[in-house]
Amino acid sequence: MQLNITSNMPVQSRIQLCADTELKVILLEGLHLLSIDANICKLIEADIDRAAKVNKMERLEDAAWYGKFTPNLPGLTLADAPKIDAESLSLGIGCPRNLDAEAIFIFMMCRAYLGSVTSLAAIDRLRDSLLIHEYLAARNMSMPGRSSIHLLLNQISAETHDYILDSQFRLIREEGLETSDKLAIDSFSVGGSTSWPTDSRLTHRLLERAFLFGGKVKAFGCTPFSEAYVPEWLKELHSIDFSIACTAGKAKSKGKVKKLYRRFLTRAAKTADRLVKQYTALEASWKSVALPPSRRRQLDEIMALINESLQAALRIISYAENRVFNEIVLPSTEKFLSLSDASVAYIQKGGREPVIGYKPQLARSGNGFVTAIEIMKGNPCDSARLVPVVNQHVKRTGFTPDILTVDDGYSSRAGRTELLASGVRVV
Repeated sequence: MQLNITSNMPVQSRIQLCADTELKVILLEGLHLLSIDANICKLIEADIDRAAKVNKMERLEDAAWYGKFTPNLPGLTLADAPKIDAESLSLGIGCPRNLDAEAIFIFMMCRAYLGSVTSLAAIDRLRDSLLIHEYLAARNMSMPGRSSIHLLLNQISAETHDYILDSQFRLIREEGLETSDKLAIDSFSVGGSTSWPTDSRLTHRLLERAFLFGGKVKAFGCTPFSEAYVPEWLKELHSIDFSIACTAGKAKSKGKVKKLYRRFLTRAAKTADRLVKQYTALEASWKSVALPPSRRRQLDEIMALINESLQAALRIISYAENRVFNEIVLPSTEKFLSLSDASVAYIQKGGREPVIGYKPQLARSGNGFVTAIEIMKGNPCDSARLVPVVNQHVKRTGFTPDILTVDDGYSSRAGRTELLASGVRVV
């Protein structure tokens, strides 16, 4: 579709000429909010600057480290470099950023609307969007890469997100859209960055991860893990895990699954023992390797990940053996559930499908506006979050609700008493 657009047309005007969609309404409302509250862009810019200063500090620390191994010129001595603090640094003129604060805010709204700005489906929608194309063209910007968007959006602090929600509600109140004295709170489940966990799959993946990262230490001047049959053992674990997945749940499969798990756990224990010995041998020398600070932090993170992977694998091997052969089942809170996100939890609400992820709390005003949101690790009890969510609502809106509606998961005598004493008339 060809639009009648000139290059000097204002951003909002170019967006107005695009087809009417939900995203168009959201972007126009967002730009309207920015025009009223300039502090949003200032806070976003401050977050990006803060991240840039941390990167600059790392570069300066590396330069100081290399300087220790560089001989001074004859007759010239250098004083010890002062301790570097990221907050005290100033940024010079460097390469221009792909996006400014306003454009980052636009992509924040796109992520909220699409659920992501880094998945292949989301990137395809953004690249095909005439709306996004016209916005970027009006700002003389080009579509950034997926990694650039991901990096910039992850640098926005939680405090900035909270301020944006505060600013949104101030605008809502000023426009007379919210006068309700009612408040409803509910929780819901969202999946984490993980597939459905099984003991055999998690054990195999953890041991595989420990072995792969044990090979990466070679790039830091350390002796990497030797293969010594480990790749063959990992292939065997993968094969047995596949057989368990194909067998479990079928008629008269309990005995077959036990037999497969006996083979799996025997091989997994042997693999873990070999990797633990190699990690122990490496641990004795990795701290003595001379590395600049940034590389030292990377190696420390790799070693910590190897250690965590091996500890988790040994723990799963132990409770999987008790579960399969002794029928001792641990509660989900004591289990390892995800390779990529250790803070997820098992969540089952009512008769719905269980989820491995998180349980956010959401407060909505009588007119349906979100006034408080809370995302905590794992699966917190609803009743324990009742008062904190109401307090967040009161702080943001400036008024105490007259009527509060929640389901029975929030039942708490102490919480109800506290809310009634604070001025809520009906809970």
